[in-house]
Amino acid sequence: MLTQLFKETGRIFSLLFRQHRLNIFLWLVGIVGLTISVAYVYPMIYENQSDLVGLGITMQNPAMTAMLGPAQSP
Repeated sequence: MLTQLFKETGRIFSLLFRQHRLNIFLWLVGIVGLTISVAYVYPMIYENQSDLVGLGITMQNPAMTAMLGPAQSP
């Protein structure tokens, strides 16, 4: 019974992957590119001590901690 439910699933997955491989590639490039660019620009955003204090105050919010993880000292 269980094998009947998943019959030809691999074939369907292969067909869908062939149809959407460009979209998958572009999404992956975009996500990785955005992540790398944000990591590259991050030190330029917080250049002085007052900017870092503002970030520290913002990170005390539980929602920010949930999104970015716990703050780590440099």
